[in-house]
Parts: sequence; structure tokens; C-alpha cells
Amino acid sequence: LVPLIILKVTFKFGVYCAIIFEVMSLLQKDKLSSLNIRILTWNLNKVDFRPGILSPAEFHMSPKEVEKLDIIVIGFQEGNFLSLKYLYNMFCIGNPWGNQFKDFLSSYGFVQLTCNHPSGVFMMGLSLVIFLKRHLLSLVKSVQVKYIRSGFYGLLGHKGTLCIHLNFINGTHTVLLNSHCTPHADKLARREIECEEVMRKCNFKPNCTLTSEDFVFWFGDLNFRVDGLTKDEVKRHLDNRNYSELLKYDQLNECKSENAALKEFNEAKIEFAPTYKFKPGEKNELNFSRIPSYCDRILWRTADYCCESSCHVPNCTIKKYTSVEQVCCSDHKAVLADFKIQCPLNVSSPEIYFCNSDGSEFNNCWYVKENSVCSFFEPNNYKAGFSDWIGLYEIGFSSDLDVVTWKYVFSKWVNRKSEKGVYQNVLFLGKFLVKTGKYQLGYYSQSSRCLRALSNPFQIVSRDEKKKD
Repeated sequence: LVPLIILKVTFKFGVYCAIIFEVMSLLQKDKLSSLNIRILTWNLNKVDFRPGILSPAEFHMSPKEVEKLDIIVIGFQEGNFLSLKYLYNMFCIGNPWGNQFKDFLSSYGFVQLTCNHPSGVFMMGLSLVIFLKRHLLSLVKSVQVKYIRSGFYGLLGHKGTLCIHLNFINGTHTVLLNSHCTPHADKLARREIECEEVMRKCNFKPNCTLTSEDFVFWFGDLNFRVDGLTKDEVKRHLDNRNYSELLKYDQLNECKSENAALKEFNEAKIEFAPTYKFKPGEKNELNFSRIPSYCDRILWRTADYCCESSCHVPNCTIKKYTSVEQVCCSDHKAVLADFKIQCPLNVSSPEIYFCNSDGSEFNNCWYVKENSVCSFFEPNNYKAGFSDWIGLYEIGFSSDLDVVTWKYVFSKWVNRKSEKGVYQNVLFLGKFLVKTGKYQLGYYSQSSRCLRALSNPFQIVSRDEKKKD
């Protein structure tokens, strides 16, 4: 009788464990296939940056909100490109506005995807900054960038669109568009032409258009106006918070029903006040020298077919769409939107990976001021670029260019070969390894504009301390 009871209990325990394991697997699968993305757009109105001018926490970035996010994209328009200080920062140091967010977000595990430049992607007054959770860096396979100028009919880039294409390792394609279109209510036809130009020129794959990308997010100061109401009528609707009446006269809503370039895109219901034009320095006081309008917008679309990697149709759900009323240094209010996208972002083995000299899992320990060998695997189907490099990062690094030291990959030598690829070595000189602590190695591809591999964390220690241990 006792063995039967034990057998019965063991069987039930096994069934319960199997159920729990299956549930946990489903939860993990959902976690890997869902990403929470925040898009933030803000026209700076050529305001010069100064310390203390803003706090990232004011942009709906409480610890609880930030911890839920996986990717944060910030598009700036109308930076003061006529200022020598602004130009020096953008070309030599980094985007000062973006750096405020970088310093804030790094404590939450975010890393800036710089696309080969400390300021991110920029064109005169336009700039685009991307932050990813550190564990997602290895999921990005490549980044492509395009610049579409529309200022003075395509001659200058103070108006135009920055286009970034993110290609994830599973074949999911995401496009980010940060636009600053021609202003004024009577320039509607010009804005429509600019939007059509973006649709025509922003193609990252042969014989494909934006509509064939899995996810597209289009945001910025699109400059569509409320047209057809007097100032008194607008004031009355604003006093009554009757925003739906204002939106009946919104040029973008009218164009979406007629214009081929815009009708492909979705926008969440607007339940906030117009974002332009405000009196700088005054929290919520509108400047009626212009009809208050919803110039700053965030649009999106998804492909209506299966993406390359699976039969999963890309899905995008908007969770939040609002303006940032607390920040008042510009004549525009910032606008943000939170999205949840679902795509098969399964974590597979990376093409390139770091390892020990014998090919086993990376678990090295380096010594201060001593030459150290970095070993990595390079598959046969990957061709290293001449300017690819391997960087040494401190744990908690805030951008993919935030390296302690680096070595170009062309200095590598072959350790050994296998059927699938080659195990390579690169030497780091001890004179650059001067500080103890925890570090990671990263393989940066210049042609892909991103990190292709990150090592496990490891220690750099003093040999004297090691002997004491």
C-alpha cells in the first residue's frame, strides 16, 4: 500500500511540475516576443541647452514606467544649428539633449545605439537618439540610415526626415522616421509632397517600400495645422476642453482620408490639448499669434503579411498617447506614445561570440597592466570589415561607443579552424588595462553600425590581490 501511495504522489507531482514548466515556457516565449517601445518627439525651437534646463523624469519617466520599457526612441527637431556651441557638441561631444536622457536611462539598464556617432543620427536641427535595454543589443543585426532633405526644395536639411532601419537577428524590420515638415497652414500641398517623397525615397530593401516593412513609426513636427476656425472659436473649444471639435478641422486627419502617403498610417485618439504654439517659459499659456494646432504627431503602421522569419503577422498595440505639459522651455510641447509590438524575437546563438582560447564558454579573468588575449568565434558566412573593432566596456556602460579601450579586428590572428568558422585572437596591451573591476567585451561592426556580440561579464584584477585570495 505504501509504495502505491508513493507512486501516486510522485505521479501527481510530476504532472504538476510539467504543467508549471509549460506555463513558464509560454510566459517566457511571450516575454521574448513582446517589446515595449516608447516614441518621444519634441521640437526644441532653437533653445540653447544649459544644465538644469530639463529633467528626463518630467517626460513621464518614473522608475515604474521606465522599467517596463525595452526601447526608447527620441526625435528632436529644430535644434539650434546656427549656434557654434551646438555644432561643436553635435560633432565632437554628443547631443547635449540626448545626453541628458542617456545619463538618466543608463541607471535603468539602457544603452544608446549610436549608429557610429556619439550624437546618434542628426542632420542640421534634426536628431534621432535610440536607447535599448542592454540585453537587447545583441538582437540588432544591422542599422541603416537615410537622410531626406526638404529645406529650400531639397537643398538644405533644416527641414526633412531622418530614417533609421533596424534589422533584428530574426529578420524583423523596424523603420523609424523623424520628420520636420514645412510650416504654415497655407503650405498643406507642400507638406503632402514631402510625405510622398518620404514614402518614395525611404526604401531599405530592393524593390520594396515602407509599406513592406514589419513596423514603421513616423513622428516629429509634421506641422499640420487646425485650419478653418477663428481664434475666438478655438479659444472657446479649448476652454471647454472640446478637443474633438478642433480635430475636425485638423489638416492631417483630412489628408489621411485622401492622401496615399498618409492613409497607410494609424494614429491613436488625441485626448490632449494642441501642442503648438506656447509662450516659452510659461507652463501652459498658448500664444495666439498662431492658431493652436496639433503639429507634433506620432503615427505607425504594421505589415499585413507574415514577416521573413515566421508566419507570425507583426502586431502593434498603442498603450499611451499624450503630450508632456510639464516641460515649457520651447514653444512646442513634447508628445510621447507607448507601444507594445509582438514579433518572434527569439534569442538564438549569435553569429559572432566570445569564448576561451579552447573554444569553451567565455569565463576569462584578466590582470591589470598585463597583456591579455581576447578570443572570439567568426563564422564562415561573416566577413569582417576592415574597420570592425572589439571594445572593452565597463559593466553599466551607457552607449555602444563608451569604451575603455579597443582593438581593430584586422590585428587578429587565427587560433584554430572548424567546419563552421574560425576561432580568432586579438591582443589587448596591458598599458591600457589600468583599473580593476567588472567588464564586458563587445564586437562592433562599422558596416552594421551596431554591436554584433557581447561577452559574459568578467573581472580585471590585480595579480597581487589574486595571490592574497
